[in-house]
Amino acid sequence: MQDLSFLKQKFDDSISDIDKVASFGSEHSRVLNDLIGVISVDLNRAVKGTNSEQKVNNVLDQIKKLDEHPELKPLSSTVYGQSVALIVSAFESSMNDLFIFVIDKHPSLIKWPEKEIKISTDLIQFGFDSLGEFLLKNIKEKINFQNIEDVKRFLSEYFKISISSLNQEETDSLIFYSQLRHLVVHNASVVDKRFSIKLEELKHINTVLIGKTVCDTKYPFDLEDYKKAKEVFSKFFQEILSEIENKLK
Repeated sequence: MQDLSFLKQKFDDSISDIDKVASFGSEHSRVLNDLIGVISVDLNRAVKGTNSEQKVNNVLDQIKKLDEHPELKPLSSTVYGQSVALIVSAFESSMNDLFIFVIDKHPSLIKWPEKEIKISTDLIQFGFDSLGEFLLKNIKEKINFQNIEDVKRFLSEYFKISISSLNQEETDSLIFYSQLRHLVVHNASVVDKRFSIKLEELKHINTVLIGKTVCDTKYPFDLEDYKKAKEVFSKFFQEILSEIENKLK
């Protein structure tokens, strides 16, 4: 049996790259603080006792907290929003890889819900490296790996498994952030009626997240959103791999 850890490693590598995007603002601030630290002693000595001392100290304090500056909050929100969207996309890509791997290496593991698979002749124009890639193109007409309900249905119908280790809050968080990804990509992060209706169905979502959600305004992404999205999608994918590995034993 081939270990599935290579799929987890690929997912983790993607998340590491996204971490660099998400931390750009704070890293920029850290580097600037390091540079300021080099001259701050001499600068304080030069202005000590002058009329400029308080002004210089105030500016240095603002630089130290640059990533918290109110004028930079919209930029930070955009960065964190794009980072959350990238996490959902990384999950989708990893699910694609998982399906291709199982079809190519362990096809008997799939419990096809259909007796026959209809293949559109339009698919023939595409080049495919494997049967898994070819069949993936086919099932993606009805399964969207960015949609958590679709993923759960896919796991149930094609693998006869369910992920019971996630609590309801974690499941609702997965749905919440996958829906936010849709807003980022298709609606410039502005909360619309469709999202608000979906939010009403998520009974166990964190109240802080609900408080940040106002219709017809941009969702204010922050570091906590990024951390939570990374946490729940990483756990979800790990649990899926664990269930598949159990099936392969």
